[in-house]
Amino acid sequence: MINLKLKEDDIDLETAVATLDSTNLLSYFYEGGGLSIFLDLLERPNQYRSLLLASEKVSTNDPDLSSRLFAWANFCVNNDDFSRKLFESIPDQKRTIEDRLALCQIYRRLGHLGLARAALDVEPEDSIFTELWARQYSILELLEGNYRAADEYLERSGNRSTDQWMRAYLQVLNPGKLPASPLNKKYLNCLKSRFSSVNDASDKSLVFGVLDYKSPDMFASSMNIGDTMQTVAILRYVSRYFDSGSLSCDDPGVISQFELLRNTWADEQISKDEKMAHIAIIDRDFPETVTINHPDKQIVTIVHGWFSHKTFGNIRTLRFPENVYPIIMSMYLQRPEDLTSDMIETLKCYEPIG
Repeated sequence: MINLKLKEDDIDLETAVATLDSTNLLSYFYEGGGLSIFLDLLERPNQYRSLLLASEKVSTNDPDLSSRLFAWANFCVNNDDFSRKLFESIPDQKRTIEDRLALCQIYRRLGHLGLARAALDVEPEDSIFTELWARQYSILELLEGNYRAADEYLERSGNRSTDQWMRAYLQVLNPGKLPASPLNKKYLNCLKSRFSSVNDASDKSLVFGVLDYKSPDMFASSMNIGDTMQTVAILRYVSRYFDSGSLSCDDPGVISQFELLRNTWADEQISKDEKMAHIAIIDRDFPETVTINHPDKQIVTIVHGWFSHKTFGNIRTLRFPENVYPIIMSMYLQRPEDLTSDMIETLKCYEPIG
């Protein structure tokens, strides 16, 4: 296995492409630090233009390397269908572990989780790749609902902030079911109260859901205050019919603020009937969490907002678990191509929309 660690005097790809002729550029990729770029691209795919120029520059002297660089260029811009074909065209014996890791991500983003697993069929012996391999495997286990296995692979994937966030998310979701491990306290404190009172729903006949915007994918967790304000508006409406004494919530912090919302209504607008209910927290972009927290409850959920954000490249939203009945008040799709025939059929089950 080639040592991919950069030497101090190695130059970056952009400089190499601009200054080296085709022969020296080949040496850069096969002998110098240029080989390490593929490892970096798995984490930071941001060299599209340089890879295209490098692919063109070496095309005469080394067509195989040229094709590989072209595949990586398209990987960098999420041109998944095309880059998939390019990586698949590389003979298996010439496909490196970096190529397999990239192909795994491509298959995952395309929704082909079985093929993504197959791309990782052999665990690499080189420790340079072990963490990346384990991280990709943990994501696949998560997306298939194998949370314990996901946590076990994360334990081997290093200590990056994204891994720490995902482990905290999983442990909060599965209290006592995953082995305790040292976690980033900031992330744990951010997440730990969200499902701490799930059991309070056990004696409630009425459970309704409200949307939250966390995700096991740290970079997919929304920081858009507009999302949160839409949920606050829903909670204010609910406060007309329930007071804090008759409600419980997965996150007890929600109830502590409930009376503030109820007090914004005039007295004659508030229902005087006492009703008991529970509020379930449902992550908009990873809604399957509700099947773990409330597997035996039917949950009516007012749905609203901006769809379809991706979790690790997968669209999980608007595919509601069987125990969730959504009342879709409003929705916005950022990408028209997300409105697939399957999604249209799903939405028809819950029409009218809005």
